[in-house]
Amino acid sequence: MALRDELLAELERRRGEDVSGQALAERFCVSRSAVWKAVNALRASGFAIDSTPNRGYRLRAEDDRLSAAGVRAALSEKYANLPVRVYDTLDSTNREAQRLLAAGADCPMLLLSEEQTAGRGRRGRAFYSPAGEGLYMTLVLRPRAALSQAALLTAAAAVAVAQAVEAVTGRECQIKWVNDVYLDGRKLCGILTEASGSFEEDTLRSACVGVGVNVRTRDFPAAFADRACSLWPQPVSRNRLAAEIAARLLDFASDLAARRFLDEYRRRSLVLGRTVAFMRGGEERRALAVGIGRDGQLLVRRADGSEEALNAGEVRILPAGRNDHSTFW
Repeated sequence: MALRDELLAELERRRGEDVSGQALAERFCVSRSAVWKAVNALRASGFAIDSTPNRGYRLRAEDDRLSAAGVRAALSEKYANLPVRVYDTLDSTNREAQRLLAAGADCPMLLLSEEQTAGRGRRGRAFYSPAGEGLYMTLVLRPRAALSQAALLTAAAAVAVAQAVEAVTGRECQIKWVNDVYLDGRKLCGILTEASGSFEEDTLRSACVGVGVNVRTRDFPAAFADRACSLWPQPVSRNRLAAEIAARLLDFASDLAARRFLDEYRRRSLVLGRTVAFMRGGEERRALAVGIGRDGQLLVRRADGSEEALNAGEVRILPAGRNDHSTFW
């Protein structure tokens, strides 16, 4: 590891404290001049590091630049060796993950970017990813699971995000089937899971779980400004939030078949007990959402009492006044 990375890891570990240049030089067996040069290199990269004569260097408490050191400092010992890659800008973290997999990279690994120029949501929709305002990450996994269980990863990721936000902010999130996390009735986070495997063997070979959380965004595009939200103005460390999400998802994915997240996914659901609209054969249908199935399906009930499991797609929650059975098909 380069000196600047070791130095950043130490300052991150002791964030908000003054650390003397001499102590840093002794710790890493280098000269104080080398420490000074490494600190200046970090500052040039955007890290907010103060220096005070006779006191040393300090990583400001409000500094929130993404870094592998910052993420690892927030990870438990269990995941201390998780490979973390941080980029200034990417087209999308999922696409970069797929390129790395194609080049033979190993899993698991965590990718983060300060900005995405072509962030994607489900069905190819653009995901708003302005520089420095959100958490854009992809966790690449090789879960021991059947390909038919891949949809469970999205449910697991939604619970991981909701739990992580609550751990960092104390605020409770809800989940809109199948892949959106909501806060106070507005969308906070989108999740895009892209998996590869063998249909013949029903084997899941790898999965790229992309997560986009609006952290400091204040000005959303007009097209969805009334439906989106962020964690602003609450101060949030994006490094810690990334670590909290990754650790929880890694735990869930280690035994996906146990479905340890599913009860909480149901508890946080925004759609259960509500009338929802969805598309079938080019036509909008409506039904009552009555449950979440064992593999993450949305169970809906028609007016005649028969039920159907929605395995994929999107639903629109209808206003409470339209929950009468006459709207069902």
